[in-house]
Amino acid sequence: MEYKCQTISLQKMLYGPKGVVDPLCNNCKSKDCSNPVMWQKISIIGIQKKHRIYVRGNECSAVIQCEGFLP
Repeated sequence: MEYKCQTISLQKMLYGPKGVVDPLCNNCKSKDCSNPVMWQKISIIGIQKKHRIYVRGNECSAVIQCEGFLP
């Protein structure tokens, strides 16, 4: 099932007290999600990490809110 999601550009990733906030999809346990989300290695402040990124054509975004999120 494709859920409605709110995304932000990777250039505008959110920062918290512990550094960059991970995309919501990294911790999602939903089994029926068919959104175009895939694991990608991205560099944030020169540090490469693997994140689940929402991909639309050539644009990659981080999911910050989703109807189907299951922690």
